[in-house]
Amino acid sequence: MDQERNSPPSAARWASADGFCRGGALVRGIAASRGAALVRGVAALALTWGLFSATSAQAAAPKTLLIEGYVHTAAGPVVDGSYTVAFALYPGEKAATAFWQQVGAKVEVKSGQFAYTLGSGTPLDLSALGGAPEVWLGIKVGQDPELPRGQLHAVAFALHAASADVAAGLSCTGCVKSSALVWDGDLDLGAFNLKVQAVTAKTVNGQTVVAQEFIGDGSKLTGLSVKVPSGSCPSGQVVNGIKSDGSLSCVKVTQDAPSGSLEAVSGGILSNEFTHIEVGPDPKVPIPDNTGLEALSTVTYEDIGVIKTISVSVELGNSDLSKVSMVLLPPDDKKNGYLLCDPCGKSGEKQLKLTFPNPTPLQQGNLGTWIGKSAKGTWNLKVKDTGYCIVQLPGNETYCDVNKGVDGSILEWAMTISTVSSTDISAKGQLFAIGGIRIGGTSAPCSSKLAGSLRYVGSAGLQLCNGSGWVVVAK
Repeated sequence: MDQERNSPPSAARWASADGFCRGGALVRGIAASRGAALVRGVAALALTWGLFSATSAQAAAPKTLLIEGYVHTAAGPVVDGSYTVAFALYPGEKAATAFWQQVGAKVEVKSGQFAYTLGSGTPLDLSALGGAPEVWLGIKVGQDPELPRGQLHAVAFALHAASADVAAGLSCTGCVKSSALVWDGDLDLGAFNLKVQAVTAKTVNGQTVVAQEFIGDGSKLTGLSVKVPSGSCPSGQVVNGIKSDGSLSCVKVTQDAPSGSLEAVSGGILSNEFTHIEVGPDPKVPIPDNTGLEALSTVTYEDIGVIKTISVSVELGNSDLSKVSMVLLPPDDKKNGYLLCDPCGKSGEKQLKLTFPNPTPLQQGNLGTWIGKSAKGTWNLKVKDTGYCIVQLPGNETYCDVNKGVDGSILEWAMTISTVSSTDISAKGQLFAIGGIRIGGTSAPCSSKLAGSLRYVGSAGLQLCNGSGWVVVAK
């Protein structure tokens, strides 16, 4: 659209300053090329301008706006040169305050044409640009008043940004129908979880499936090797497992039943689990005072069954536990054993009372390797002192015996082993046998292990083991 005015005062001042403009000024609106907005009706200084969007091959929109225009008088283009121009963006044609402005911009004019990139000096406030209902551009040349504003219109990138703003602020429920969603590939949530009320799928593939509840009879499950158990155990045996073919695995109740099975079938009345505590026989075993020798104490176990748990408790006194070490030697090892502690305390500490391996772990070795084995044999506890007892230090007189070369002693130590017996059964409470009790004969000598046992030996009658010999109870 072409528009003609008499030369305004501002144009006259610009012309007089540069000495080239006379009379009225012709203003022409130019449609911006490359998809630029059409800006019209800006009349002053014979200035015609258009807004262009910068072309880009990138996916992201540019963050600048290109202004191109033509400055002329009725006689033709203005003189080539640099002009000082101020640009401002307003949220309305009559808005008093600009939300962005660039002052002191140097605009080069050649053959009447100029171009300037808004945002090249002062960055554009893109959030304000996108949030304004409409945007108007104001131009001010030198000290002249601002020219009439021109409205900016959307270009391709701006239209895209508008749709992105709507998507960014989208907050609704049910606003997108499921029919509008089409998956063209797998949905990968990365490190995030998918939480839904129900999942309906033709096929579910997963490395691990974790569920609170499985509903269904499992008749259509595939890939499972477990079969429905069937059959029964012979008399005198109980079930202790299911074999891969679905048949029952049975064991004898009184001989081969594993830990817990006898209690399960008897309702907790019968058990084949026992706890055996063996205490070191010698009280206060002296600890040699830095002689290279070791204090030694032993406990012996007979064949009491298969070990289920094992622990060692030690209490000793010494003038300086930081110089003391302890080793436990099992029956099958008389050289290395298990290092309980080294050192067994801090400097100056004198009393020790520890239980291994719980709560105090061994410093070296693992007693758990004995679980499932027999404890039969002799267990040795060795305590070594590598520092001299200084009797002059406070409190040391209790432990130092210079004449005997002793520094403290092993006050007490014990081993506690729980076993699963293959021969013995314990009954909680009284034992009532309605059909009577038959006691088998045994030729084994009476010992502390058999103390309390009864046997029937023909004409010798009923005998009781008192720990040292068989005593006739009745004939």
